[in-house]
Amino acid sequence: MAFMFLFFAIGATGGLTSLVTSGRPIFESPHAYSGMAGLVLLTIQAAMTSQFKSNPDLRGVHAYLGSAIMLLFVVHGILGLQLGLSY
Repeated sequence: MAFMFLFFAIGATGGLTSLVTSGRPIFESPHAYSGMAGLVLLTIQAAMTSQFKSNPDLRGVHAYLGSAIMLLFVVHGILGLQLGLSY
């Protein structure tokens, strides 16, 4: 998951740079919001791991959250494709 977070954080930096240099508004597309939501959810998921010993039930929540994040990033990819084709 750390690699996934790093990969998407670097992608977000590149995307923001691309929008700024092309003079387009930064937070106008759903792609930007889905990316931010994904990064926040990945952070929450990572923070959960520190509580596994004291609350073993979080392992199940962690797994379901991970599946939801993957689905979110599939949608994020589709939104990114639409955004890229709109240039």
